Amino acid sequence: MTDLDRWNEALSWLEAASEYREHHLALHRQQNLLRYGHALYRAGTPEAAPFREAIQLAEIDDTLTPLNGIRARAEYATFLWLTGTKTDHFREWSLVGQRTLAIREDSQRWKQLFVLVANHTNFWGNRMAKAVTSDNNMVAKPELGMFITDYVDLSDRYSDGVLFVMPGNMTWFAERVGETKEAADWARVAVETATQFTEPRLGKGFLLQAVPYAVETARYRASVEYAAEAIRSLGAQDTIEFPEATLRDNPSLKRSRTVTVFPPAQTEANVITVGLLPSLLGVIGESFRDRTNALLQVDNLVEACSSQRDGSDAPETWDAALDVLKSIRNGSLRYRDFMPDKSAPGDWTAQTAGLLKSFGLMMLNDDEAVDLLRAQIRWANWLTQSFTSFRGIGRMLSSLVANAWAGYIVQNSFRFRRPSHLVNSILSCAAKGELGRVFVEIGESLGVSIPHELREQFLGAVFEID
Repeated sequence: MTDLDRWNEALSWLEAASEYREHHLALHRQQNLLRYGHALYRAGTPEAAPFREAIQLAEIDDTLTPLNGIRARAEYATFLWLTGTKTDHFREWSLVGQRTLAIREDSQRWKQLFVLVANHTNFWGNRMAKAVTSDNNMVAKPELGMFITDYVDLSDRYSDGVLFVMPGNMTWFAERVGETKEAADWARVAVETATQFTEPRLGKGFLLQAVPYAVETARYRASVEYAAEAIRSLGAQDTIEFPEATLRDNPSLKRSRTVTVFPPAQTEANVITVGLLPSLLGVIGESFRDRTNALLQVDNLVEACSSQRDGSDAPETWDAALDVLKSIRNGSLRYRDFMPDKSAPGDWTAQTAGLLKSFGLMMLNDDEAVDLLRAQIRWANWLTQSFTSFRGIGRMLSSLVANAWAGYIVQNSFRFRRPSHLVNSILSCAAKGELGRVFVEIGESLGVSIPHELREQFLGAVFEID
């Protein structure tokens, strides 16, 4: 009946079949449980119990294999997605990915499983997931039943050369749901898998998703290192070794991948923006709680930058960053010394120095609050546009900026109108990625009059967050 799409009529039969408990028919019972859960969902009465029971059966019955357990969990995760259970969905799918890689074998059944898992991971994790799937799209929309029916054989779409892509897509999935630790863990798996089966540089690009967790846990040197490895690898000319079947179905993949090779100074400036700037913002926030420890962290950042300088093709860019850090450490950085100068287009070294100075001023607390705001607000649109494709880093940056200002406002509450309300407001804005609004609300609390056109421009500075 299910093959004829007569699910309502099949419902009672599936319910009865799922209760049949003969030991030698455990596989049939498990599949009946999964189909029963599918039928309940189609009937508009979704229940998780049949899926959970199917998973439990695979764990306690010795006639079922790990593949059976993964398939059941994959169906359950799909059910959770369809019913909008976001956090549980990610957790279950992460287990599916881990266990699929853990039992890797050279068999048609495992390859078929992996390709389906990779498909779903790509759909849920890819930054372009909002695009409508089509017949020409490599990715099929996840549906219940794909792991338990005779789905079209996809095993020839597997090769060791694409194995790293699945954990890489898991970093994006984790990033989309705000699971920073899991994103970092999966990034390391992607690098390890690429190193084992293909070219290490292909996996290192995913280390960008490891940066937020490194910053959250105050491992600032690691943040800089992850950013450096990721960004420098993105300019490599390495190509992914797609299986012949995939190339046959997707001729566009046969074309050479266009790689934009940036000038060395721009590459290193990108590393500093992605890895060092968030770390510095984290240190600034810490300085309002424990200044002594924050200064030690600045010393650690100096060491991290010195290490990167030695292996860089544009050491002058790191020299500029080091000069800013040292001026923060010795207390000599002042607003009047670099504002309102603007760097020339393409002068990546000067631009990087200006960016770091604009935010580093806050740690010294020697300039007027309105000057700190002027220094930072001019970067709002640039930052949100620069990180359009990196939502995890955007989410992190808006929170770091707001947290730093919250610490500053608490220590200098006499300068602001309704400081407690302001702190709550900017933290709320940051949680939604509204970096420009954070600055606008600070300005209004300081009594700064922002022209309407400019105000609207700043309010449009938003990090896109799922």
